[in-house]
Amino acid sequence: MAKTTATIIGGTLRSDHEKRNAARVEGTEVYVVTYDHKHGSDVWVCATEAGASKSCAEVALEWVCDLDNEKAEKKVKALYKKGDYKKCALFYAEATTYNETFLVELRKVLP
Repeated sequence: MAKTTATIIGGTLRSDHEKRNAARVEGTEVYVVTYDHKHGSDVWVCATEAGASKSCAEVALEWVCDLDNEKAEKKVKALYKKGDYKKCALFYAEATTYNETFLVELRKVLP
């Protein structure tokens, strides 16, 4: 597993306060989510795997109108409402015509 420094997780830390707090959580594990889509890539960090899965499903729910398929839209919404976030994100990614993907990686935060 690649080592990641706290200064690049989720982008550049904005303040000295954030840098100090990041250093306090040495050894903490976070989930780095990468969402590749037709306009590029978005990256964010979640504290738990469940949070990472839910955040992917929230992205799917936000962009479900891009599917141009009423049945697929309903399925994404139903999976989200049911709380089946991993299946929701996976179904959305498979249903898009833009080859969109979600990647969730477990990383350790280093000082």
